[in-house]
Amino acid sequence: MIPVHFDDCAGWLHGAVQAPKRRGVVIAPGYGFEDLCSRRALRILADRLADRGVATLRFDFHGTGDSGGDIGEPDRLDRWRGNLDAAIERLRMQTGVDDITLVGLRFGAWLAMEVAAARDDIATVVAVAPPGSGKAYLREMSTLGRIIGQVDGVAPTAGVTSVAGFELPEALGVAIRAYEPARLTRRPAPRVLLIGREATPVAEPLRARLVELGANVETRGFAGYDRMMCDPTASQVPLDTLAEIGNWIAAGAAGRAAMPSVIPRIDSHRVEGPDYQEESIRFGPEGRLAGILCQPKRAKFRATPAALITNAGGIHHVGWGRMGVEHARALAEAGIASLRMDFAGLGDSRVEFDLPDVDYYRRDGRDDVSLGIDVLAARGHERIFAVGACAGAYQAFHAAVDDPRIDGLVLVNQLCFVWDRQHAMPLAAWKRAKAFDMAVKARAADEDLADIARLRARLTAKAVALAKSGARSVLAIARDISHRLNAPIEAEAGVETEVADWFQHLSRRGTRVVMLHGEADGAREELAHYMGPDGARATALPGVSLAIIPATDHPLTPKPARAALLSATIAAIGADLPAERRATARVAAGA
Repeated sequence: MIPVHFDDCAGWLHGAVQAPKRRGVVIAPGYGFEDLCSRRALRILADRLADRGVATLRFDFHGTGDSGGDIGEPDRLDRWRGNLDAAIERLRMQTGVDDITLVGLRFGAWLAMEVAAARDDIATVVAVAPPGSGKAYLREMSTLGRIIGQVDGVAPTAGVTSVAGFELPEALGVAIRAYEPARLTRRPAPRVLLIGREATPVAEPLRARLVELGANVETRGFAGYDRMMCDPTASQVPLDTLAEIGNWIAAGAAGRAAMPSVIPRIDSHRVEGPDYQEESIRFGPEGRLAGILCQPKRAKFRATPAALITNAGGIHHVGWGRMGVEHARALAEAGIASLRMDFAGLGDSRVEFDLPDVDYYRRDGRDDVSLGIDVLAARGHERIFAVGACAGAYQAFHAAVDDPRIDGLVLVNQLCFVWDRQHAMPLAAWKRAKAFDMAVKARAADEDLADIARLRARLTAKAVALAKSGARSVLAIARDISHRLNAPIEAEAGVETEVADWFQHLSRRGTRVVMLHGEADGAREELAHYMGPDGARATALPGVSLAIIPATDHPLTPKPARAALLSATIAAIGADLPAERRATARVAAGA
């Protein structure tokens, strides 16, 4: 897996490992929330294709993911089509392949079909869960937006569809709305594989149009799609379905074409903005970990300090609502470097053996944090802060207890300090129920359904919510009883210790600890359980503080909540900046 850069886009090339073929693959991802849910699956698909000799290129469209630009820029679809053309040429130039397959997910499938239809060199197209039309896609996104990240008292932006903090501006929505089967006037490729969602077959008008244009069309269902796309943290990768897709692509792939006479170097890449430059890197054992190193562009700002930004649950390093990217670039504007990284098995980082699920609280997660610290320390950053939310906060906290090189922590909605069965059981139950829960909520919010169908779905959704609330109450009561009886708490390392000891250890060592909690988040209850109301026993220690963020959900979907996190991060790290740089930091933080 090699980082690549083209057309101001960031990507990864999965080179053919054995018996290289003439066939190569370019993957066009979904957007926003759908990319968060599918990132790991598409990385695994690319790895498996490369293992079979099929070089594969993944990338982020301009204004999305790790690429340059912003979603609000004009002519997004023109730019995205150009990005896909550039990706094809980059794959061809780098590897010498001349038999190209395009794989597109969701709206990326429409872009793949459209770009392929305008070319004469695409052999096959795989369209995964393509919406029946642009109108259908926008309707689905609108429904999804109403059930994800909607916070009481926070009004949505007029004219903008937002899902999990990712926006589809009005102009982009108008352009997407024009997509329908009749828009295709040439077949995308001689062979097309249409893969429908689990309970939703491929839209017949789209299939019929492709057949009418002369394509040999095969259709299949996607077993495990709902489990993969329900939520990035609850997502399970459907390994068997990925294997079927890989078999279809690799079938009949011929031996290696002639390599180009001049092969461009792509062992590093840069995405640059006015105040930042970013480099995609691999690090750790066998280069399995991946991340984006974001540096201030001005050379005089290359000194300390730096931030290590970790995953929140199953959300890869781009972040909820692209928060990881936006915050890293704002930190660079303030003169602060950062590394946003993926833990092993998440996002772009690998593990030796991929499994459908990931353990976000695994004991060696803190080792990944320390490997990220190694990268920043090797770049000359002497003072390093770890920034994490939810499970990422948990791993950062424990890494800091063990690793004295971590000078400060910014911990957002840390839901636990000791990982045990009392936390594992409800998380496992939540993950098992999430796909069903999302399906019920989507039906309840679908305005195209009959009134009686929506009513039934709403009643079911309320019943599920009550059941989950009851389960939480029972677990909270059980934990309180255990605490009152002085039942031992088993720490991950097998050492029985108090959370208070860890806070005291960090404070004595001079590690700054900044905690941020949503006012209604369960993290407040967890902190109070160990350290008193609003963590009074912790905040009484030197260097430990707590701030409450109003009107937000757990992942910080509302823009003001994300701005509060950025401001707190820059304030915490900026205290270590030289005096002449603190003013710049305050401006970047919006202060």
